[in-house]
Amino acid sequence: MREYLSQLKLAVINQDFKKLEELADFEFKSDKQEEVAEAHALIGEAIKILSEQKNKTFEAMQSLKKMRSYADEYSNKGYL
Repeated sequence: MREYLSQLKLAVINQDFKKLEELADFEFKSDKQEEVAEAHALIGEAIKILSEQKNKTFEAMQSLKKMRSYADEYSNKGYL
């Protein structure tokens, strides 16, 4: 379990989305309350990071849509 927690901690710190995805497939079980609390905190932080990344991606997609709409509008008018 310590190895899982170490990998999870590094993935959260480095915002390693691929590693977080790999670790999500692992079923964490521990009888130690300290390990459970640490895993809970790290998973919560991972969710927060993924949510922030999702929001950034959504904003970037919206900007691209606006740019495309602008380009389409002006190319139809012969400006581009």
